Amino acid sequence: MGGGGAFASLLLTSLIMGVSCKRTVDVDPLKQSFNVEQAKEWYYGDFKKSDDYKTLNNNSVFLTSHEGSNLLSNHVAAAPNSKKYPKWSLGESYVKEGLEIVEMPLLYDKTVVLLPGTENTDLNAKKRIANASLNKVVFIKDAGGKINVRLVTIVPTLEYAASKGYDISGNSCKNLDSNFSGYIMSRKWDETTVAILKVSNGKKYQKRSFTRNSNQPVNSGKSAASNSAQNSAANGTGECLIWVPKVYKVCVVVAEGDEPEPECEEWGEAESPTQGTFEVNPDCLGDFPDTGEEIEPNPCTLYQIGCDDTGGEEDESACETAEAEYRAKFDSYHSTVPEMITEINAPTGSAGTAPVVGRIAWTVVEASARNWRVEAFSDYEYIKTSYMVILPNGGITMQPEYDITRFVSFGSHYVGSNVLFESIWTPIGNPLTQILYNRSPNAYVTSRISGSLSHRSRTAFVVASCGLSLFLDITVTIPGNEIRFRPN
Repeated sequence: MGGGGAFASLLLTSLIMGVSCKRTVDVDPLKQSFNVEQAKEWYYGDFKKSDDYKTLNNNSVFLTSHEGSNLLSNHVAAAPNSKKYPKWSLGESYVKEGLEIVEMPLLYDKTVVLLPGTENTDLNAKKRIANASLNKVVFIKDAGGKINVRLVTIVPTLEYAASKGYDISGNSCKNLDSNFSGYIMSRKWDETTVAILKVSNGKKYQKRSFTRNSNQPVNSGKSAASNSAQNSAANGTGECLIWVPKVYKVCVVVAEGDEPEPECEEWGEAESPTQGTFEVNPDCLGDFPDTGEEIEPNPCTLYQIGCDDTGGEEDESACETAEAEYRAKFDSYHSTVPEMITEINAPTGSAGTAPVVGRIAWTVVEASARNWRVEAFSDYEYIKTSYMVILPNGGITMQPEYDITRFVSFGSHYVGSNVLFESIWTPIGNPLTQILYNRSPNAYVTSRISGSLSHRSRTAFVVASCGLSLFLDITVTIPGNEIRFRPN
């Protein structure tokens, strides 16, 4: 399954008709600061460490049923917590209705696809639809600077997929084909449903509701089931809950990382018509009064983000919060681990007249919360000799002696991502190096490199709705860690 996507010409339709979610905030695309690299840094630096990343809604309709179903292979049923891999190399950034968005394909190691409207379709056709469907992950930065994550699946109808030769990869959340027919399904990272939209010929968008209703017959309905007249109007069959077939495939990720290499098995059917997932028929409202409502597509209706009609004090508070969070992120970035003394022992050398030579790499300073550091190198040379020592009890032992003839520290340099913020390291003076207790068993070297570190925003932090354009920088003097090198 490729990536996933949803729509953007949808948003154009919204603008033409003068309909938005509630509040539209204009952001100058030239000032857009949220891009793929920044989304990636936030994903690895903040999101993967949060509870939101680790949480899974086990009642989600986007997972497979695990109780009472003999359709799942054992290893699939036992592994509901599918891993997700954003495909960063295919990421795209853009601005829609005041929201800065980064979108890219998403790979699951266990992919589950809901196929509404295929309850009477054979398995081979279902597999072709599932193969054509798209998964996307969307990172959305709102007007307050908060980053939200949404998972989006685009599932075509069989007719639309066939018309495209079962390749609908031209669709995305940014741009949806003007003739697309099918479903756009949005959810949170934990697989909780956010919105399900049924699209007809790229023009008509209707809210849909899916529900898990294990062991309930397809035509038993919900609260409207007792009304026979309404039931007979429901899809012409009396069905208030229409079974949604669900297929899955499991992929083994050969090489994890930013670009995993999956090896996937064939699609299999995950649930049966007597239990699992059902689509609520719009003619049977019951507990789902919004089902069937025709809406305009925009980030609010698809992602439930950007819907707040805030103003005055609330807007000012949101802007203050956005600035405070950015400043806190900057402070976290440039904070460092307190100075320390690091002991480094050379590999065991042989005694003799030939010098023992080598090079070590060591850390001058490192960040306390972020993944950057300043490294340096030191070249060493010493001669190791051994002499006989007679112990008080008359025993004999060999005692080493070290003559350190050379120790030079050099090449200090910054190591880090330089994505959201960039840093420049400048050494100050020469390294301070001392050889102590030389030509003795306890000889060692101390070395320290000092310098200055300048940290600054790589691009301005812009929230256009707040009139905020923030560029932060700071320069600090770093005394540097001390190393103690001991020959061996």
